[in-house]
Amino acid sequence: MLYTPACQGYVKVYFAASGQLTFMHTAGASCVSTSSGAKAGGYYYPSGSVPLGTFYVNYFGGYVPYVTLVSDDRPWA
Repeated sequence: MLYTPACQGYVKVYFAASGQLTFMHTAGASCVSTSSGAKAGGYYYPSGSVPLGTFYVNYFGGYVPYVTLVSDDRPWA
């Protein structure tokens, strides 16, 4: 997650229908920096994807992101 309070929001992690690991941020794809996996902006898991989990990114008075698990969305969990 980028170090800016403008990127506060939810992140959903999933495998796209193509099998690509993807990080989707509600504040936009530019809020995610990844060296492995794709990034996207949005709110809902795309059709055909395999959901993994939803996280919340918060910035408590600074520029360090605090990431909290909101839900384990794995269909096999």
